[in-house]
Amino acid sequence: MEPNYTSPKFKIAIYAISFIATFVVYLLTMNPSSFGYDTTWFHIQVPQLAVGQTTGFPIAFLLGKLFTYLPFGTIAFRLNIFSVFFGAATVTVFVMIISNLIKKEYYIALISSLFFCFFRVFWLQTNRFEVYTLHTFLTGLVILFGVYWTNSKETRFLYLYYLFIGLSFTNHPLSVFLAPMLILFPVITDWKAVFKLKRVVIIIALMIAPLLLYLYIPIRSYQGYGNVKTFHQFIHYITGMQWKQQLGFRSMEVFKKQAVGYYNLIRQDFNIAALLITLFGFVMLAWKKWRYFVLVFFLIILNLIPVFLYEDVPNDFYIVSVVTFLLIPFAFGIYHIKEVIKAVIRKISARKSDGEHGNKKEVASGPGSFKITAVSIFMAAILFFPVNAFAINYAEADKSRDTVIYDYWKAVEGELEDNSIIFSSSKSTSVLAYLLLYESEKSIKIERGLSYEEMLSSIEANIGKNTIYINQAYMPDLSNAFELEPVSYFIYWMDYSEELKTFKVLGIKKYVGFEIEDKDISFTFGEEKNISYVITNNSETEPVYLSSIELGLPKSLSLIGINENSSDLKAMPGMASGFYMWTNGPYIIEPSGKIRISVRVKAVAPDENNIRFRITTNNLYVEAPEVTIRIK
Repeated sequence: MEPNYTSPKFKIAIYAISFIATFVVYLLTMNPSSFGYDTTWFHIQVPQLAVGQTTGFPIAFLLGKLFTYLPFGTIAFRLNIFSVFFGAATVTVFVMIISNLIKKEYYIALISSLFFCFFRVFWLQTNRFEVYTLHTFLTGLVILFGVYWTNSKETRFLYLYYLFIGLSFTNHPLSVFLAPMLILFPVITDWKAVFKLKRVVIIIALMIAPLLLYLYIPIRSYQGYGNVKTFHQFIHYITGMQWKQQLGFRSMEVFKKQAVGYYNLIRQDFNIAALLITLFGFVMLAWKKWRYFVLVFFLIILNLIPVFLYEDVPNDFYIVSVVTFLLIPFAFGIYHIKEVIKAVIRKISARKSDGEHGNKKEVASGPGSFKITAVSIFMAAILFFPVNAFAINYAEADKSRDTVIYDYWKAVEGELEDNSIIFSSSKSTSVLAYLLLYESEKSIKIERGLSYEEMLSSIEANIGKNTIYINQAYMPDLSNAFELEPVSYFIYWMDYSEELKTFKVLGIKKYVGFEIEDKDISFTFGEEKNISYVITNNSETEPVYLSSIELGLPKSLSLIGINENSSDLKAMPGMASGFYMWTNGPYIIEPSGKIRISVRVKAVAPDENNIRFRITTNNLYVEAPEVTIRIK
């Protein structure tokens, strides 16, 4: 008994299978953690409905917020399910599209959709929170409602079509580039049905209304979760004006590099057989359903235009929707190859019937069984495409154990003391920020993005007041400047060639010492005296490198010159910021070595004051004890 292909239960079963099967696969290969990049910033911002990266992604943030209410897993785990869900939903939507374009061909619709959903570029967007599976889902819904409207001419589908175009504008800027073709498709299909005054007004309202979701940006900014508070800032933010300067044609060389790069991204998935089937499908689409050919062709072109004009380096996520568009001609190719096989078999059957005068029953059953067998073999053979795509991409797409960065920062967070400060310039520091917000009760301040000099200055200001930690990524070796104690374990992050090493700062290393002949000196007005300092290296194994030596004299003392007989430095110092400075170093003091500095000064005014003396090593000031002077 043949299945009833028109039965609602049958269609629902096929749609359910497409969703459940891909949801399970995507869930099992999903990254369960937060691991850096934009994903971690989304993990931080979405639960707060904070204003994130331009252009805001309001519908992704608002829907993502709903996923944070799931009653299981961490915030990162729940939000990553967002991409799993809309990835599986995209597959189901395209099964619906194909099965409505090619009547009753649910098997072809399912197999074709599974093939493309296991493409590397698509699968990789499902294993962490991103906006691209929502983008393909919304675009797919637009196409689906377009198919429904084309088949039925029911106005409700036309309105839903344009409503979801408006909703797609609130997710990703690529939707703006796809909009011209999507908006025109119903006009190309039946312009008389579209261009009725009432319908046009409603269509415009339906496309504009979703844009009100962008109001969450100034609202949350005024509530303290963003900094977009003026109309100018708002327009600049939602239009991505800061990136506009990057949009433009570079050169033919860059264009060729991009083309080759994007080809390589899908080459292993889009094998020669799939390519030929898709090309054949395009031909048949142009012949049988030319409006859909125009739709798919221009959607692909419009998607690629900003991709080639915006980036110099190919990125898989920019062609995710291109992969879903290719699904339609591929399915058409499969369907019409099947029809060709059936037609050939019918011709063979007719010839056999004409040439044979034997038992009619044998003639009828022989070709029929052959037809069923040939079509069955073909339908079984097309399983190769999704199975092969799954096999070659599974290892790379499976991120279920890719928790190295999360585990590292989780271990570090576990050892950090409450009310401490950590300095880090690692590109993965956002993972620690996420942990401290949602998976820790500790109050820890993260200082990131500081220059080396700014960091040292801040450490000096806070040492002794707070426990200080340093992550050494992008930092010079700090062991010469500080007494350090390792925190947790060290790892190497290949993505950014970072050595992730976190240390607790126990104190500033005091390699340098000072010997002062007299710490209290009396002068009479006009008297000259020698003032001497000896800088010592207290380390028996490490040399000390001094980048500057500085002498701060009060105005009551005038520098006469260098006492060359007693000083290792013979040159007169320069003057900057009230200090006499020797800066022609580095001045090197060998292990257990010394440098002597002796200058002659003259008392030029009555005073009671102090002389300051300091050196700079490892960009840190080390001060000598002050010398008191009294001038009568």
